Amino acid sequence: MNRTLLCTVVALLVLGLSSLAAFDHLATGRTYDPDIGIEKRYPDTKGGYEIWLVGKKGGEEVELYRTGRSAEVKFTTDMARLVINDAEGSGSTKCLLLEREGEKGSLKYRQVDDLGAKAWAFFESKTGESTEGLHHRYALARTWLEEPPVVMLTLTGHGGPGTSRVKDWVCFYDVASGRFVVDVEALN
Repeated sequence: MNRTLLCTVVALLVLGLSSLAAFDHLATGRTYDPDIGIEKRYPDTKGGYEIWLVGKKGGEEVELYRTGRSAEVKFTTDMARLVINDAEGSGSTKCLLLEREGEKGSLKYRQVDDLGAKAWAFFESKTGESTEGLHHRYALARTWLEEPPVVMLTLTGHGGPGTSRVKDWVCFYDVASGRFVVDVEALN
């Protein structure tokens, strides 16, 4: 199957199966390494939780992220990178890109970018539409395309009466070049 067809099928499946109404109930995700687990931990009763990576051999544990509300983790299959979708409030999300520090099997990751604001700026530059009136803006990483490492994101936003709406606008972020595109073929 060629890359364009595969990307189109993935985008249609993601958009057809997703909804923001379900965002508050997202799981933390899964890892692709059988020796690394991912856990939610609730250290207090103030809400939110911590996301921990746990080494199944040797018992190493590393806190990956702390959220006040709800978050989801999406790893690349080689575990070299991940994105965190954090529903930080009722009107916005963070979409954080992290890269592994050290060798394969390491539990340590460092944040290298916040893709949300950059994705919205890219939307404005591509469409010519302002997002100023959007009180609720969500940028969500949906899936990884592995070669080269590319994240597919969707943008959704709305404001009060008379403002524009954005619904499931799709873009792709190329990790290697640090640029956004709407046509994944442009990355080849």
